[in-house]
Amino acid sequence: MFKSFRLNYIRFNQKQLRDHIYKGLEDALLRGEIDPSPQGKRVILGSSFTGGARYMLQNYQDAMAICKWAGYPDFFITFTYNPKWPEICRFVESRGLKTEDFLNILSRIFKIKLDRLIKNLRDKRIFRRVKEVIYTVEFQKQGLPHAHIVFFLHEQNKYPATADIARIISAKIPNELADPHYYRVVQLFMMDGPCGSARTYSPCMQNGRCTKYFPKKFVQSTTIDEDGYPIYRRRKYGRTIKKDSIDLDNRFGILLNRFIVFM
Repeated sequence: MFKSFRLNYIRFNQKQLRDHIYKGLEDALLRGEIDPSPQGKRVILGSSFTGGARYMLQNYQDAMAICKWAGYPDFFITFTYNPKWPEICRFVESRGLKTEDFLNILSRIFKIKLDRLIKNLRDKRIFRRVKEVIYTVEFQKQGLPHAHIVFFLHEQNKYPATADIARIISAKIPNELADPHYYRVVQLFMMDGPCGSARTYSPCMQNGRCTKYFPKKFVQSTTIDEDGYPIYRRRKYGRTIKKDSIDLDNRFGILLNRFIVFM
């Protein structure tokens, strides 16, 4: 409803917004003009309209400018909405509702937690000193958001050695007896599959292979391949997590950092 109001405002206030003066080859390409005699009245969406073509182009150009200034990014973190957050459960249960009934409220809670995550990583310097942050928020088919975050560290605070990478990123299944809470979190949220030969009809399977390349191979130590991408350590410990009656080992583990999981 709010988006409809914004679109109507833009449509009936083109002169005040001065969008009628847009000209040039670039604007024509963005509009997809191939017919020299377009029919009807064209409505121009300015860069202030969230999700529009100019909005996306402007943000892309800003992000590329930051990359040019800050250099190569150091961390890529995915922050996903969790419908089992205590705040969400209290809100919907007290009103007898379902999670999907108030997506606007849920998106606000997601944004608050996202801002808190970025602030903690900046201020507490969990991964050393942060120089710049870029993130984008996407929405899944169910209307639930997730964010892709890129962190740039200062030149004196990089992680040049593979030992540093293994210290902050892990795909290891924790000990259930020594750390039951952490084990439960990994069991619920950080195991992919089952797929591959264990279950060939999984949604991620195409042409007999997992599109996410699970299960991974066992690797004794973290290394860097010839293209500069890390191959993360996945040792054969013998620990497994049962999911859909199938035992999954470290090869199915999703990369995580303990501090971020419990933040």
